[in-house]
Amino acid sequence: MLLAWIAAAFAQTPDFAEAVIPADDDSVKVEVDEAETKLTADLGFTYVSGNAVLVALNTGLMFSHRWKKNRFVLPATANLGQSIADADGSGTLDDVEREAGLTENARRIIVEPRYDRFLSDRDSLFLIVGFLHDPFIGYQFRPHQAIGYSRLLVKDDKREVRVEVGVDYAQEYFVEGLDPRRQNVFAGRVQGVFAQQFNESVGFSNKLEVFENLIDLSDLRLLNTATFTSSINSNLKLNLSHRLLFDNVPVEGFRKTDQTTMVTLVATLI
Repeated sequence: MLLAWIAAAFAQTPDFAEAVIPADDDSVKVEVDEAETKLTADLGFTYVSGNAVLVALNTGLMFSHRWKKNRFVLPATANLGQSIADADGSGTLDDVEREAGLTENARRIIVEPRYDRFLSDRDSLFLIVGFLHDPFIGYQFRPHQAIGYSRLLVKDDKREVRVEVGVDYAQEYFVEGLDPRRQNVFAGRVQGVFAQQFNESVGFSNKLEVFENLIDLSDLRLLNTATFTSSINSNLKLNLSHRLLFDNVPVEGFRKTDQTTMVTLVATLI
């Protein structure tokens, strides 16, 4: 998993966060005595003016609620960006280009609600109903549904290792200009999660998802998210994350590899 994150540095395009289970997660208990609710929010912002003009916003929410043998998690992220384009490729922005104003160059919205039903201290069944909107990789909308089995392999104060297997059904709606405008994908899904807490303040986590199209075996999709976390105080953390998407059969006219690297401030609200 770590090698997949390192390999992202050699991928094709720098473009394309997502929270993983933290090392202090108490999900090892099959049933909690009292309901528990958590809410965190993260925010990153970039503004450049002068010779170049750029605005970028990265934000997200993570809500979780645990009761008895059940857990509901709702992560949501948005990556938005605009800039003034150097349309003539001169290397500078002239008055005409500046008057044209900002042009959108990033719009990614991801919502991934998930429900787990715990069978034992280390086993659970899960249901995911997700949604992706990102026209810059070819998807006007991409809802998907996944079911499967999750197994906690290692859990202690310093590290956590979890694996999941299941199936995923996605409905892909492409941007205008493509024919056909939609397709369905039925895939097998395998996920591995690794988290390491180095000390009280610094931790690392890596989440790797692999989707294999069960109808067209040449269609392989890989999503890897690596995150370094540094605690500022009990309620604030600083996250450095890298997200790599590799799609062996991308939307027509788009590249196979997409990346996003972000620095965000994470606040615990509940």
